[in-house]
Amino acid sequence: MPDYSYSSSGRGYAPWDYAGFSTNFHRVVVESGVTYLGDYSFLRSHVETVYIAAASMGDNIFQESPYLREVELAEGVTSIGGSNFRESPNLTKINIPGSVQTIGGYNFYETPGLTSIGPVGSGASIAVHLKIFPSLCG
Repeated sequence: MPDYSYSSSGRGYAPWDYAGFSTNFHRVVVESGVTYLGDYSFLRSHVETVYIAAASMGDNIFQESPYLREVELAEGVTSIGGSNFRESPNLTKINIPGSVQTIGGYNFYETPGLTSIGPVGSGASIAVHLKIFPSLCG
């Protein structure tokens, strides 16, 4: 896929969504060698499972993805931007490797089905906000 830039003055969708392609794929694999996964890459997609080995992640990548259930981040991912999984109500599990050093805010805001997060490295800096882990806080 060619590089693209999100424009807040534009439609706010990933390139493939212009033709309605976001419903045609259900798994995303970002292999090692990718250095950065850009902002809004899979916003509002129908993705169900995700495997990411990119070194760092921008913001809002999978925000508002109603079918997203499981995310696996590979060892080597070092930073997770903000709001990446926000408002993804069916997300139940995310694996965060020890290599992650920063986790931005609102990543798990309004993810009521989330029941499994881990492991997170002991040196990680995590931005915490209300309603991030409602299902884990009881």
